[in-house]
Amino acid sequence: MFKLNLKIALRNLWKNKGFSLINIGGLAIGLASCMVLLIYVAYEWSYDKQFTNNDKTYVVYQNSVANGKTFSWAWTPNVMANEVQQKITGVKYASHSTYPNSKLITVGDKKINSKAVFADPNFVKIFDYKFIKGNAQQVLKDLNTIILTKSFAEKLFGTEDPINKTVKLENQDVLKVSAIIEDVPANNSIVFECLMPWDLFEKREEWAREVNWGNNMCLTIVQLKDNAFFSKANAEMFGIYKRNQKGNTAEALLHPLTEWHLYSDFENGKSIGGKIDQIKIFLLLAFCILLIACVNFMNLSTARSEGRA
Repeated sequence: MFKLNLKIALRNLWKNKGFSLINIGGLAIGLASCMVLLIYVAYEWSYDKQFTNNDKTYVVYQNSVANGKTFSWAWTPNVMANEVQQKITGVKYASHSTYPNSKLITVGDKKINSKAVFADPNFVKIFDYKFIKGNAQQVLKDLNTIILTKSFAEKLFGTEDPINKTVKLENQDVLKVSAIIEDVPANNSIVFECLMPWDLFEKREEWAREVNWGNNMCLTIVQLKDNAFFSKANAEMFGIYKRNQKGNTAEALLHPLTEWHLYSDFENGKSIGGKIDQIKIFLLLAFCILLIACVNFMNLSTARSEGRA
């Protein structure tokens, strides 16, 4: 019975090739367009959610008033992480790092510009990258060491084992490869190819050693023991600048890591949206395309049936 019905359906499709092409083609294009939009939405929605405790992780933002307007950005002093770790309730880890920037890495005759980040040991406790080689508990502690991503290690060393081999940073510092990690996903706000100790950054940049609450020069990431501490921790962040530097009117707040990419627009010191608005439009567009494609398919099929009758 099924084979008979299938033969009849295929015969009708072949008999009405033009109509079938328009009707089925329109539905297929609609479905494909809807799927592409939904894949993009899913990709954007997954930003910074690859980590185990992403829901307990926060980016420290600064609110600063100038000319009667509040400006918000994720730049903080180098002393922020230590202050938060010691004095804010419920903090499990606090880490500071540079933002990714280009650094020249040399191995023999190979000279490659890489995306590099300098960070303290807590960085890899908050962001639990997948370690292929090396001890995750010991990295970023020794001054002249470096962590490479898998693909960048292959660019530098090919099929050789890179562990304990050396590279040169900016033709100055000789660094030993201490670990290899899986490539950082592109849907991550902090994408890098090599990760180096914060102490090395301070060694190279003398100004970075100064304790200065007025110098916003790094990114600070905080992970709470439990989100039950969030309200109290965020309240304690208020006034952290004033407590440490007389006359400093800036304020600090905790912004969820999982909202960093999609909710990056601030107004009067509060998050008001961002790329999430674009995502909502794409979701609505995907629904409309799917609805139109289905209605169009049904209308054409109904019209064809009435024509045969």
